[in-house]
Amino acid sequence: MTVKMTYKDQLQHPNWQRKRLEALNHYGFECRECGAADSMLHVHHRQYVKGRMAWEYSVVELNVLCESCHKAEHALLDELRDILMEMSPRDAVSLLRGFRSVDAALECHPNPVPSFEQIEPQLWAAGVLAGLAYMANPRLMLEVGERLAEVPDSAPDWVKENSGKGVAWRCLRPTFENLA
Repeated sequence: MTVKMTYKDQLQHPNWQRKRLEALNHYGFECRECGAADSMLHVHHRQYVKGRMAWEYSVVELNVLCESCHKAEHALLDELRDILMEMSPRDAVSLLRGFRSVDAALECHPNPVPSFEQIEPQLWAAGVLAGLAYMANPRLMLEVGERLAEVPDSAPDWVKENSGKGVAWRCLRPTFENLA
């Protein structure tokens, strides 16, 4: 008969203690976020898989974080869950695949563009733009934003009517100015 262990009991089990030590050794006994080596370090599971025991994860599925970075990581994960609740899984995956495809393209993977039956093309494209922006120089992004916000007099009426006259850019511009 298999006895189900609580998570707390798993963290006190010798198998977890060995896995924890393995992760700490692997990552050099320092916080992977801020580099702290002189404070209490936590071994954080980057993901949980139903049915797995705490020690049944590879080292790459674990992260070593100091206490403050561990708290910040959980706060960000909570925020991410809140955002994901507002989106359909298909929309979220489309956006994230687009973002990730920039790295795939830069690393010359054969086909970074997924089948459009699996994703929402516009959200995938938005993810690609976000991925490009993430890697770009903030000054360049400021210049691109300025140009995108301009609607030339020669633009067709439907462009002028749907441009929002740079409303989104006016909201985002201070952020890019602070980065540049």
